[in-house]
Amino acid sequence: MRSADVTRAGLLRFDALARYLQDVAAADVADAGLAPDVAWALRRTTIEVLEPPRLAEPLRLTTRCSGLGERWAERHTVVEGAGGGHVEATALWVPLDPRSGRPVPLGEAFLGVYATAAGGRRVRARLVSPPSPDPGRRRPWQLRETDFDVLGHVNNSVHLAAAEDELHRLGLEGRPGFVEVEYRSPILGLEPVWVVTSPDSPAGGEETRLWLSEGTRTAAAIRMARFRP
Repeated sequence: MRSADVTRAGLLRFDALARYLQDVAAADVADAGLAPDVAWALRRTTIEVLEPPRLAEPLRLTTRCSGLGERWAERHTVVEGAGGGHVEATALWVPLDPRSGRPVPLGEAFLGVYATAAGGRRVRARLVSPPSPDPGRRRPWQLRETDFDVLGHVNNSVHLAAAEDELHRLGLEGRPGFVEVEYRSPILGLEPVWVVTSPDSPAGGEETRLWLSEGTRTAAAIRMARFRP
């Protein structure tokens, strides 16, 4: 872990962790020899921080396919630090046709590599978080060119950068041990982007919820709590 990936207190940031999870997933697929003929879209990420990794701590990431659905797959990743850092993360990915952007079947090649690890476990892709509240407290979130990836979408990790910003704004004493992000639709940078919070939720409560909206469209819902609900 290097200085660009940690908070002012030297703890691993959630947006940096999201990049680690994407990188190890891509490396695993490449190591399996699967052709990059699909684009993978992230549907949901759940993170549980059992012990936060710290600056300069060497990390080991172990990843596997932990479940399959009709047209999606779940990946579980364990992050272990040499100094005791420990994070458990689960991500639900959907394969897309890179030309049409529509979901496609996982394919025999994918199942031939990962079905055994999944062990017959079936997972659902249904979203459970509500859309952003209306009315809600809104503040602008400024996008940068470096936030976009090769698909022309804001990268998944940027959503968690907004979460980090909200945590700092609230001045919470302790960092959340549980974070869940549901990606409802991609952010394309065509309309203003807002961080939305509920007027009914007291700042700094046991659970913090926020949404990212592009114009009037909810792009992502983020839930953070001290402990796993």
